[in-house]
Amino acid sequence: MYKALVIASIMLSSFSANATPESDNLPTQENDNSPYFSFGIGIGYNYAGLGFNLALVSETDFKYIALGCSSVTSNSRDCDSFGVGWIKSDIFDFVNNKHGLGLFLYSESDNVLVKKDAANSRYQSNRIYEYGVQYTYYMNEINNAGFNFGVHLGDSYSKHRDEGYSLGLQVGYQF
Repeated sequence: MYKALVIASIMLSSFSANATPESDNLPTQENDNSPYFSFGIGIGYNYAGLGFNLALVSETDFKYIALGCSSVTSNSRDCDSFGVGWIKSDIFDFVNNKHGLGLFLYSESDNVLVKKDAANSRYQSNRIYEYGVQYTYYMNEINNAGFNFGVHLGDSYSKHRDEGYSLGLQVGYQF
């Protein structure tokens, strides 16, 4: 878990904003392309399962922190999933910035059966960590409010069992 927090801290420390120095001779003008915060809801790694994210958005970057629920079945309500990611839209040579390619780090809790006999069963709490690449398509471009759809390919690690590779979808709305 500490490795995930260190990686998340490194990713968040890469947030930056541009500032224009004031000059006595020239009037200052606000930069319309300056980064701003965005809030989104959805399902998938951009939203830590079923959840929400807080993102720092610029014209070509989307850096986010997400919190959500990995399982909402009647037997399990695990709402302690989190994720971080960085998506860039200027990697591709398109006219618009609707296509984004990025990296993600995700963690969720899981219960592992460690003892089962005729009398009782015992489960142990377990954390699963995933990392990988993701592609996201933004209906109204990466820096505008609207729906987004995506796919990810990741690898996972767990202390108590072998998880392997994952392929998944995501859909959400950024405000």
